Amino acid sequence: MEAVESLFECLEQVADPRRARGVRHPFQVIPRLTLLGLVCGQTTMAHIAPFARMHWPVLKESLGFLRDHPPHATTISRTLAGVSYEQLQ
Repeated sequence: MEAVESLFECLEQVADPRRARGVRHPFQVIPRLTLLGLVCGQTTMAHIAPFARMHWPVLKESLGFLRDHPPHATTISRTLAGVSYEQLQ
């Protein structure tokens, strides 16, 4: 296995499970936000979404978001629900 420089690089290898219709955020930013929220003590998507709103001015550009508002908890959950365990290994 080839070494990677960061966990974010590992997440880049996970395929986007969504259909193109209705996609508002690039896929790779959703796992990044989720990982950051978990590291910061947010234990559910319902906690990660307000965490993102609170820190949005810093997180938006740093994580690679393109929109003016962070994703809703439902968006985060539905996006990640399509990712298989095997891909995360």
